[in-house]
Amino acid sequence: LLDEPFSGLDPFGRKEFRELILELKDGGTTIFLSTHVLSDIEDICDRVSIMARGSLEATFPLAELPRMFGEAY
Repeated sequence: LLDEPFSGLDPFGRKEFRELILELKDGGTTIFLSTHVLSDIEDICDRVSIMARGSLEATFPLAELPRMFGEAY
């Protein structure tokens, strides 16, 4: 469970940590990632959940995001 894992990292640290997360993902590890940075979600995640005011509002494949919320999500 990672909460804003790239916050405070320099560009090299972001790259290295992203590669580590992707290696774990490719090895079958499930990773829960909380972030407000959509580009991090696009680079790493297969599925997305949206929470609002502490409630889980939706969970769906990342590929569905543009269809559900428009191309300018």
